[in-house]
Amino acid sequence: RDCRSERANCYMAFFNKYEVETSEVNVQFDEDALAKLVETLTLSKPDRVAPMSANVQSKDGAFVIEPEVPGTIIDTERLKEQLVQTVLSSEDTLTLEDAYVLPALTAESNELKQVVEKLQSLADVTITYTLMGDEIVVPKEQIATWLSLDNNGEPTVSVEAAKAYLQTLHDKYATYEKTRTFKSTNRGEVQVPPGEYGWSLAMEAESQNLAGYILAGEDVKTTPEILGSGYHEDGTDIGNTYVEVDLQSQIMYFYKNGERLMETPIVSGHTTTPTPVGVFYAWNKEEDAELVGYNPRRGNEYAQPVNYWIPVDWTGVGIHDAGWQSSFASDQWVNNGSNGCINTPPGAMEKLFSLMEVGTPVVFF
Repeated sequence: RDCRSERANCYMAFFNKYEVETSEVNVQFDEDALAKLVETLTLSKPDRVAPMSANVQSKDGAFVIEPEVPGTIIDTERLKEQLVQTVLSSEDTLTLEDAYVLPALTAESNELKQVVEKLQSLADVTITYTLMGDEIVVPKEQIATWLSLDNNGEPTVSVEAAKAYLQTLHDKYATYEKTRTFKSTNRGEVQVPPGEYGWSLAMEAESQNLAGYILAGEDVKTTPEILGSGYHEDGTDIGNTYVEVDLQSQIMYFYKNGERLMETPIVSGHTTTPTPVGVFYAWNKEEDAELVGYNPRRGNEYAQPVNYWIPVDWTGVGIHDAGWQSSFASDQWVNNGSNGCINTPPGAMEKLFSLMEVGTPVVFF
């Protein structure tokens, strides 16, 4: 504690140079002299610390006020007041702790108490996501950890923390870039690697949405924003309307609402230009199209007209009629396979084109 230094009595003697009207307890000091006196004190020490105001923290899902921490930095104006009061009281000792800079906010601050109430009310909102038939309530204890105060003392939500929570939902429910178990026509359940079909949570947009729901302070029930294809509220993925291409059997099926409406032999990609495996989707339908590309086996560019063209991935693979194939036997692909597309008999392709809609899942396995 900084008190009773050897120079204290000298300071008191300094003030005794000035007149004091004791009858009215009216003491007048030379302000300039007082300021100069304070300047002569060696009170700036490197080990002095600034005070810390009381603040609001989240603990175990609730908001509490962390008490202030006093500092040891001297408030020169308060020190001047303390010097005057010491003289008036005829004391010869001054305790410097009484002149320390005070924390801006204390644990008894009504302002902080109001902040706690506001943050707690925001943490108590009920946010429910409906996702693939499930209802998921965002845990309130997690919401409390996302809340804090910005530089203006206003509540704010950590968008990164909200995004991390949404990532757990994405990992559990999203289908994009995930291997699927598919019930095939001839081979029972098979594992089909990812293709280009599937959906994911729109992480950037939905994390902003989630932060906004919390700050609005009202209960919300909503479906998160979705990217991609194949999202169904009932929890299905591929569903019961799809094209199935069994590369092992060289047969293609079309199912609509669970009913098999057609099947046909096909010729898939050659071993040097194989048909990709995975789940894709028909992103377009086109009549009287011209397929252009490069045939690496023959080393030439080609431009091949077809009557019906259904592209299913973004590399140029699709389903089309192939009247030039001499046969659609199950081993035709070995020597006369395509550049990756599904070559289909003209009559079967015409039928498939009439039945199949854009957006239909296509399973290659």
